[in-house]
Amino acid sequence: MYMLSDSEIARAWEGAETFLCSNKIDHAEVIRLRLILEEILLNYRNRFGTDCQFSLKTVKVLGKPKITVQLVGESFNPFSSDESGETELLGRLRRLSDSTSSWSYKNGVNYISLIPKRKIKLSTTAKTIIAFFLAITAGVLCRNLDDSIKGELLTSYITPTLNMIMGAITAISGPMIFFSLLWGICTIGDINTLSKIGKRMIGRFMLILLLVSAFSALFCYPFFGGSNAGSTSFNFAEFYANLLNVIPDNMISPFITGNTQQIIFLAAVGGIILLIMGSRVSALTTVIEHLTLMTQAIMTLACVLIPVMVFLSIYKVILSDQLSNISNAYKVIPIYIGLSLLILFVYTMIVVVTQKVNPITVFKKVSQPFLIALTTGSSPTALSANLESCEKKFGISGKIVSFGVPLGQTIFKPGSLSRFVVVSFCMAELYDVAITPNWVFITILTCFLLGVSSPPVAGGAVVCFAVLFRQLGIPEEAIGFALAINILFDFILTAVNIYCLDMELIQLSSSLKMLDKKVLREKESGI
Repeated sequence: MYMLSDSEIARAWEGAETFLCSNKIDHAEVIRLRLILEEILLNYRNRFGTDCQFSLKTVKVLGKPKITVQLVGESFNPFSSDESGETELLGRLRRLSDSTSSWSYKNGVNYISLIPKRKIKLSTTAKTIIAFFLAITAGVLCRNLDDSIKGELLTSYITPTLNMIMGAITAISGPMIFFSLLWGICTIGDINTLSKIGKRMIGRFMLILLLVSAFSALFCYPFFGGSNAGSTSFNFAEFYANLLNVIPDNMISPFITGNTQQIIFLAAVGGIILLIMGSRVSALTTVIEHLTLMTQAIMTLACVLIPVMVFLSIYKVILSDQLSNISNAYKVIPIYIGLSLLILFVYTMIVVVTQKVNPITVFKKVSQPFLIALTTGSSPTALSANLESCEKKFGISGKIVSFGVPLGQTIFKPGSLSRFVVVSFCMAELYDVAITPNWVFITILTCFLLGVSSPPVAGGAVVCFAVLFRQLGIPEEAIGFALAINILFDFILTAVNIYCLDMELIQLSSSLKMLDKKVLREKESGI
């Protein structure tokens, strides 16, 4: 144990510095970590006095070095802007550092964690962009290969490799979302805070999705025309059954099938129960914290495969000539792209005006998860980068990030919802279905419900289009066209979902006074 005197703080750091250097942490980062730790302990000394004791431990979690400081006393968050917590110097040091620093309070003990991040010579974003252009080049060069050779490449090498990579990412994404949300609820503090954040968040999500559905329909209406006769009817029973399906039959099947909505449900219920029980389950919450760190570390390792997956995905699309099937519905592509850009623009302008931040700064900070989603079409793949961007680059409170990002990526999908609307109008025109005001109203409501309750499993798009077309009087054979178009849309809609979620969390955290606007407005260098 050490006292909060200058000499004792320096003595405690000596062992930590040796530990960091032995783990090959960059020298400049070691200096920044020392300054961060000293500023934190000085804050506690000003709060509790020099007689207060603290302990400093150094451990390795899954090969990653970690420094933990424990200090007995009343709850005091040195990273909070309230109650004289985070100083201006400490905030600046944390933003300059590549390491992760966090605080928690359990059983009368303040816990401070510092996790250094090793420097990566080439960022994942840069590798992803390189892989994207290499795939286009390789695909163009190989298009003239003999059909038998292309078939062999696709069936024997590209498709199995892609399935393996996606299987690995999917396998860990479920547990990662579960433990991340579970731990996020546990760290909120009390049931009243959860009620305050959860109700506001879900309410805003539902309202925005309904507005996006209506806006998308109004945007599409001038571009498409159907027959002059026909009617549709609305059957709510199917959607009610879909909503009831959120509750799983057992606690194992959601992880086996990858049903993210059911995983979210289990995590939410479990987190609320742990929050109510409080200190009686402190040992269990500690285990959950470690499992959260473990799953995040495994996902970080899996993300090394992202550039490979991007290369193979783009190369497969070009080599198999899948995009040629959408030529009969050519209008739907520029219209959806235009609608997506308009949604992104409107959301960005709302943030720029209300938060007084540079739009270029906003895009640079969201660029990494946005590009990962755009090039992979997978929101679980972008989850790790999105968690980091929201907290460290946008300055959103960790309580909102750990709870809102996993939940938002499951139920807040404006890009997916607008896709349903655009495809509905396109198929109605192709199959001469009457686009009447009643039809438009049913489209808005149906797409909104599907945007919230669409099955997050393989083949989910087939189910959604089948339900959607049945409601709108569109022939079932239109599903083939819709799935062909969806090959391209999957990439765009995933990126739109991620981007809009980040903008919405900025607005939500600002309304709850849980947004560090200094961090949000701080310029970002590079992409």
